[in-house]
Amino acid sequence: MQSSRLDDAIVFAAKAHKTQMRKGTDIPYITHPFAVAMLLQQAGCEENVVIAGLLHDTVEDTDVTLAGIRERYGERVAELVDAASEPNKAAPWKERKEHTIKFLADAPLDIKCLSCADKLHNIRSILSDLDKQGAGVWKRFNRGRDEQVWYYTELLQSFYRNLPADNDYFLFAAYRNAVVELRRIVHDELRAQEGIAPNTDANEVGPVPAWEDGEIAVRKFAHAFDADAVFGGQTVPMWLFEFGQRMFSETQSVPSTFTLADVRGCLFMLLEMWHGDEHSGAVEMSDESVAFVQALLPAIRERTRG
Repeated sequence: MQSSRLDDAIVFAAKAHKTQMRKGTDIPYITHPFAVAMLLQQAGCEENVVIAGLLHDTVEDTDVTLAGIRERYGERVAELVDAASEPNKAAPWKERKEHTIKFLADAPLDIKCLSCADKLHNIRSILSDLDKQGAGVWKRFNRGRDEQVWYYTELLQSFYRNLPADNDYFLFAAYRNAVVELRRIVHDELRAQEGIAPNTDANEVGPVPAWEDGEIAVRKFAHAFDADAVFGGQTVPMWLFEFGQRMFSETQSVPSTFTLADVRGCLFMLLEMWHGDEHSGAVEMSDESVAFVQALLPAIRERTRG
């Protein structure tokens, strides 16, 4: 059963945004916070987070104050809405977005979820409009296509940093898929401008941060056994973030055959190294992936021993 607080927040948000439309459209703005709240509810977020999703743009874009939200819905909702609001709207666009990117990298999970749902609906709206109206959609933004794609791509890495091991990644996986699709469309736009046929090879779309897939697999597998024994007592999310970056970003040579089995192999190698045994013959991995992981052993040893 829906709570009276949630019902109240729905009406409150609808009234706050009643005169506003989505940028460059005749769509009532309230559709956006409603969609954000639905995504948060689908992801299993608690009621305070869902209410914050309904109200996340009220302080930034309406006459509603943070004090008013605090009085009506409590401190927790006010904290979440405050976290979702840019601190200085007068600052240059790039400065504000870089602040958000940095802030979200180390933000608590509920704030990551709130922001991810917000940005996910924004990207899905852009994708829908691009499908219906074409590249002219980008003209409605004060900052154009390239900067929008930069921002959404950078946020992807911030959302994945330091996620807890037991998160089911519903929102974050959906966000990644949306970013990949956005980049594919933009890549095809650029090719069309140069008179080149649309690209059918997803691997050529561009450097979407690819390491998060491996990080998720490592994290889920690590969660199944004593992580402290594997990672030397270091904080698991930070260690995995650094390891994932090294494997999937710095090397820029991830084998096409790299799978969950290969990530399992990495972990078994870590265990064996921890016990002074680097033999990994029991792990089933492709030759290409074995060579790749073995080339990283010095770096892995440095991380685990250091």
